Amino acid sequence: MKKFIMSAVMAIVALTASAQKGEYYITPHLGFGYLNMSNLGDLSGGIGGTLGVDFEYMVADQFGLSAGLDAFYGESNKENDCYNSYSYINIPVLAQYHFGNFAVKAGLQPAFIVDADGHIGDVSASAKDGFNSFSLALPVGISYTFNTPITLDLRCAIPLTKQNKESEPGFDDSKLTTVMLSVGYRF
Repeated sequence: MKKFIMSAVMAIVALTASAQKGEYYITPHLGFGYLNMSNLGDLSGGIGGTLGVDFEYMVADQFGLSAGLDAFYGESNKENDCYNSYSYINIPVLAQYHFGNFAVKAGLQPAFIVDADGHIGDVSASAKDGFNSFSLALPVGISYTFNTPITLDLRCAIPLTKQNKESEPGFDDSKLTTVMLSVGYRF
């Protein structure tokens, strides 16, 4: 009985795998999520959004490699009318393993800062000079492709490098962690 069930499960997975070796996919996506800039006290957490596109090539029937280009914008939580805002260009490069409509993914994500501002009330000042222009993260995630070309992607970018240029007391090694949920159209 166990052999029969395992054979049936393997047959279903093989039949539902829609990607074939050598196929290309383009997936524009839009998402939102949570950000945390470590070591910034009350201004560390916040919300963010992303807009981008992923390009995937299927190396094997269930294994794909992808590269993307994402614009990311985030704002920290407000504390006494103070908050920070950040803008980045991310380039996620991922290995993806597909099983049925699900995929698990991991890779590297270089990022380039576009802007960083500190806001107090109606006054804002650029903080970009205090940040490294380049950072690197480890993106890991899962996705689900519906029977339509709509995809749902949950991804966490774990920082490998610090964001700030110089260590200041209380702000040593600030790192940006993001968790994003996005909806895409895969074709």
